[in-house]
Amino acid sequence: MDKTAYFEQMRDRRKNEILAAAKEMFLEEGVSAFSMQQLAKNLDISTVTLYKYFKNMDDIMQELGAQIVKILAEKLYMQPSVHTENPTTVFVQQLRNFYDIILKERQNLSLLLLFQIHTQNNREPNPVSEHIKIYQEKWAERMNALLKEMKSQGELSENLNVDDAFIFISQTNTALVQYIGLNVGMQNQEDEKTIQRFIEQTIQASVLYLKSQVPGTITGEELFL
Repeated sequence: MDKTAYFEQMRDRRKNEILAAAKEMFLEEGVSAFSMQQLAKNLDISTVTLYKYFKNMDDIMQELGAQIVKILAEKLYMQPSVHTENPTTVFVQQLRNFYDIILKERQNLSLLLLFQIHTQNNREPNPVSEHIKIYQEKWAERMNALLKEMKSQGELSENLNVDDAFIFISQTNTALVQYIGLNVGMQNQEDEKTIQRFIEQTIQASVLYLKSQVPGTITGEELFL
């Protein structure tokens, strides 16, 4: 290995160490309590050294956010195929697989939501939000295709069009994902049972809405009130 490659390897290792320490601080103390000075102290390095890698907290958040989006996206879009001719069965299994991944990556999800809340008032484009938008569009494409197949096979209510169905599914599941991510501290058995119950209720409510939609049916925001 030549010197250039060696120093690049050392730099990448140090950068990952900084990100790992910052992630731990964000999870334990929150975004508002984070400081570059404390991060440098925790790593036993000078702030001068730290600033050679990241110019400020937002720079660290963007790097961590991009990593988290990549991790979630790779897992979410490598879900196993469901071998069945029934699109409703596929729909339910896709949601169950989705929530299995969300629960396993709850800390990463929590960080991502905290970063979004922190940066939502920024006027400048947020690279993390742009990454999220790309994968949201991919998810929308996949879900719309599945809903169209359900419609073509008569598995959606006659009164419900695909666009309205997609809006409901998006609102309902986004509400639960946010709840899970923002309650990352829920660790005991009863809390886990509560989360699992909410997941099952959400999936069943989604199927019920798609198959027997009537005026006045609940919206996603109302499910957890």
